[in-house]
Amino acid sequence: MTGTRSRATFRYAKTVLAVGRTVTSTARLLDILPLLESDRRVQVFFTIAPGSDFADGVAALLNRAKVVPWEQATETTYDLAISASANGDLHRLRAPLLLIPHGAGHNKLLPSGALSGLAREQLVHNGKLTPSAIALTHTDQLATLARTCSEALDRAVVVGDPCHDRMRASGWARRRYRDDLGAAGRKIVLVSSTWGGNALLAVRPDLPDRLARELPADEYLVIIALHPNVWDFHGARQLGHWLPSAAFLPPHEAWQAAVIAADAVIGDHGSLALYATAMGVPVLLGTFADEEIAAGTPMAELGARAPRLDDRPLRAQLDDLVAWEGIRTFDQSGEAAGRLREVMYRLMELEPRGAAELPALPRPFVDAPQAQSYFVASRCSNGNIVELERFPLHDPVSELPQRHIAATPDADPRRLQAAGVLLLPDGADAERWLAELPVCRTVGVITGPRSCVVWLRDGRRLAVSGGPAELVASAVHAWLSSGRVVEELKRGLLIQTGSVEFRCAL
Repeated sequence: MTGTRSRATFRYAKTVLAVGRTVTSTARLLDILPLLESDRRVQVFFTIAPGSDFADGVAALLNRAKVVPWEQATETTYDLAISASANGDLHRLRAPLLLIPHGAGHNKLLPSGALSGLAREQLVHNGKLTPSAIALTHTDQLATLARTCSEALDRAVVVGDPCHDRMRASGWARRRYRDDLGAAGRKIVLVSSTWGGNALLAVRPDLPDRLARELPADEYLVIIALHPNVWDFHGARQLGHWLPSAAFLPPHEAWQAAVIAADAVIGDHGSLALYATAMGVPVLLGTFADEEIAAGTPMAELGARAPRLDDRPLRAQLDDLVAWEGIRTFDQSGEAAGRLREVMYRLMELEPRGAAELPALPRPFVDAPQAQSYFVASRCSNGNIVELERFPLHDPVSELPQRHIAATPDADPRRLQAAGVLLLPDGADAERWLAELPVCRTVGVITGPRSCVVWLRDGRRLAVSGGPAELVASAVHAWLSSGRVVEELKRGLLIQTGSVEFRCAL
C-alpha cells in the first residue's frame, strides 16, 4: 500500500483491492483473482465493505489473504478495485472500480423494482458514476443497461461468465466428480435453494423428507446446495439439527462440480438453476419467485419454460425431465478469462503476461452423516428373486409390499429396538446381540466387501458371498419372512435394487 512499500520483500508495481461484502460476492472474487495473483508485479489486498446482513462468513473465507480494514482501505489509493457487489459505499474507494456479477448475470430486482447490479441507484453517487468498468455476461444486458443507467453504457464490457467457462472446461470430469460424491451408479438429484422467504426450502421445507421417503437410497443420491446466505444467517449447527440426515455441499465450494455430476436439479430462482440449464442438466422448479426476477432476463425465461414440481410421485417427475436448449444464458463462451483479464490490466495501465487461465474446479465432497438404519421394502418372487428398496426415513413410498428395519448398533435406539435386521462388523458377538434385541431375527456379520455370515434366530449360520452385506442380510431376511425356507436359499438369491442386480451364493 502507499506509504508502506518500503517494507515489502517482493517489489510489486501495482496494487489491487478486492472488496468483499457477502460470502457469495467474496467467493466470486476468489474465483477470478487467480487471473492476476500470480503476476509478481501485482499485490492483491482485500477489504470487507460493511453494511450487509450476510457478512459473518467473509472473514473466515479470507483467512489466508491480506485483509485491510475498510476505513483504511478507503483512505488508500490503489491501481484497481474489484467488487462482485454493487452495494455499499463503493464511491469512497480511491481506485478505478471494476464491477462483476456474483451470480448468473443480472436477473433479480431490488426492493425498489430496479434491476440489481445495473440500477442507477447502485451505479451513480451524487451525479457521478462510481464504476470505471462494468462486466456483463451477455450482449442483451447492454440494452438493459441503456434503459437503467444510460450514462454507464460506455463503461460496460461483455466478457461472458468465468464460472460457466470453468464448468464447461471441466465437463470431461463428470465421472470423476460422481465418484467423488459417492454416486456409485445412482442418479444424483441436486436440490438447490436460494435464500429468503421465497426460496425453495422456505416454500417447501418438507422437500428433503419427501425425497427421502420417495427415492430409494440405492438408486438416488440426494445432495442439497444451499445459498451461502442461508448458512450465514442460520448457522451450520442449526441447519444440521433441522436437516440431520441431509447430504450438504459446503457453503461456497464444489457446487459447480456437483452440477456437472448431477442427473437432475430441483431448484428455484437462484443462479444454480440457470447454470445447470446452461450445462444441459434437466431442471425441475420447486418454486419460483416471479416477482423477484426482472422480465425479459434469462432467469425469467427459465421460470416460464421449466416444469414445476407438483404432488405426483417424485420418481415419475424426475424420469419425465429432459434437458432443453434455447434459453439465453452466457455470451463469449470460453473467452471470459481473457476478456476479464484484459479489462483489469487496462484499468491498471499494465500489459498482461502469459496466458489467461482460471484454476480447475475444486473436487466436490458432501458433508453427510453415515446412515445407521434404513426402512427396507422388499418383494420375493419365483426364481429366488428378491427386490429391495432402502429408505432412510419412515413410511417409505414403495410398491414393494414387505417392510423391515435394518440397523447398525449405532442407530437411534428406537430404530435399533425395532430392527428385524442387524448389521455387525467382523468379530462382533452376534449371539449376544440376538439375545438383547428380541425383535431382531437376522444378523449380518460383515466378513469382507462382498461376503458375510448371516445369523438366524434359530441358531443357524449362513455364509454368503457375492454381494454387499447390508443388502444380502436384508434379502435373506425378506426371503424367510415371506414364508420361504432356508433350504431354498441353497440355490442362491438374485438380489435386485433399482437397475443393479447381483447373485449371491451360499
